[in-house]
Amino acid sequence: METLLLVDGHNFLFKSFAVPFKFRSSKGTPLHVCTTFISLLRRAVNATSADCVTVVFDAQEKTSNNLLSDSYKANRKKDYSQDEDSPFNHLPIIKAALDYLNVCWLEKPGIEADDLIASLTCQFLKESAERVAYIASNDTDFYQLVSYNVKIIQLKAKQQYLILDTDYLSKVLGLNVEQYVELKSWVGDKVDNIVGIPGIGWKRAQEILDGKRVRDLSDEEIKLLELNRRLIRLNCELQIGCEFSEVGDLLRKSNREVFEALDN
Repeated sequence: METLLLVDGHNFLFKSFAVPFKFRSSKGTPLHVCTTFISLLRRAVNATSADCVTVVFDAQEKTSNNLLSDSYKANRKKDYSQDEDSPFNHLPIIKAALDYLNVCWLEKPGIEADDLIASLTCQFLKESAERVAYIASNDTDFYQLVSYNVKIIQLKAKQQYLILDTDYLSKVLGLNVEQYVELKSWVGDKVDNIVGIPGIGWKRAQEILDGKRVRDLSDEEIKLLELNRRLIRLNCELQIGCEFSEVGDLLRKSNREVFEALDN
């Protein structure tokens, strides 16, 4: 067991829910979202040649970051009660499919999935310097974890994918991984509704950190920077005790076998 794939479950869930087709089993079980989710999972395993895999989901309860800031992720839709269908209607089916395929999945009330993934990554790498962990997600917060042993995989359309390593982040995106948390604390993050320091973009923030510019901060801006650091920095110290599952059944068992198991 030398290569681990950690999957941002909600990232795959929303990708799967966006498929333009729908179908049900003979007994009426909706299978299009689950089928796409498992297909994405297989693609990621094959692309990374992973030996083992764990899927991590966000719990529905508020997390420690919500306690730090009421506005954290407040821009995201939370109430799907008026929708005819929602991604979360399909989660029980997806989890049942993962159980059938012996794929480990994890969800902890009050804990961000990002922090679970960060801690699992560090836990896995402690065993051996030869190990490599891939994180399947489009969440840029994971950039702070990228190293020689940690890479990010982003699945694209038409079977394409992108591997983000230290070279990609520095040469293509112009990011310094060691400075990422500080840079993002200055700039903020619209996706998570984190407000940055007014008038500061990535270029100016980099110049400030490199000592090429000086920016005097008010007391409120100093407090904002510290709050942003706490919201953005991932927790690698959680004691989870999760076992990583081998990928054998995921690659061996067909969709038909999964469908039949879900319909029983």
